[in-house]
Amino acid sequence: MGKFIASWLEAASGVLGAELSGPVDLLPGAAIPGSAASLTLTVDIAGDWEGSFTATVEERALVGLLGGSGSPGDEGPEAGAEALLEEARERWQSLFGRICVAAAAGLGAAGGRACEVAMISPESSPVGTEGMGYQLRWGGGVAALMIADRVEAVAGAVAAPAAETPAEGPSTAARAGEAGAKGAMPEAAVAGAAAGKGVELLLDVELEASLRFGSREMTLGELLALGPGDVVQLDRALGDPVDLIVGDKIVARGEVVLVNGNFGLEVTEVAEPRKSLESIRCLF
Repeated sequence: MGKFIASWLEAASGVLGAELSGPVDLLPGAAIPGSAASLTLTVDIAGDWEGSFTATVEERALVGLLGGSGSPGDEGPEAGAEALLEEARERWQSLFGRICVAAAAGLGAAGGRACEVAMISPESSPVGTEGMGYQLRWGGGVAALMIADRVEAVAGAVAAPAAETPAEGPSTAARAGEAGAKGAMPEAAVAGAAAGKGVELLLDVELEASLRFGSREMTLGELLALGPGDVVQLDRALGDPVDLIVGDKIVARGEVVLVNGNFGLEVTEVAEPRKSLESIRCLF
């Protein structure tokens, strides 16, 4: 079993258990039948780990597993069923993204190597025979999964050294003396270690994020002349992605979706890790 898939399965149990308010089991199982409709999502991993991770889920099972608030309504049973299926798809895509982010963070922390989610996107074709079959069980619901892990450690990437306890290693003074004998630590390594500790202190900080559909420069006279019914044309076409802003930095882009009657963002692009960190630093 690959490193990322192990971290993904562990993260999935936690994220899905919290979302569904109950224990969730992910067990080895049979492959998805070829005749069954399926939804395939792929996440690209960057950092000291690179590659892609793909999960295909049986679509109809998502409705029973994740449920939905829709109803047949006036359009008839078929339209109502399709609405429930679409809502289940959107909810699964959101959960899949959260699981992948948690899995990348867990793998990076466990191995001491940077592991970041670069992009999540749907695929037009299923995984195929190269995936591993699993069953996602919650309550009385069961959904078949096919998972393909193509994430590997980058050659030459060095894991961060594990912290030593006083009982297992030399004292701080002894290590300092040894460092002095062998030469000072490079400034880049010192800066990297300090930055890592600084980020850990900020992980629980709540940040305010907003969506930007577009912008336009206007004179004060134009602003004062605005009235009810006026239309302000923005610099972005209808089909262009919208920006997710933290502070004054763009951290992701995506498409606007509706989730349970509320606006949401389906992320299609994520900023590079360094740029994401800079967007956080700009707030402090």
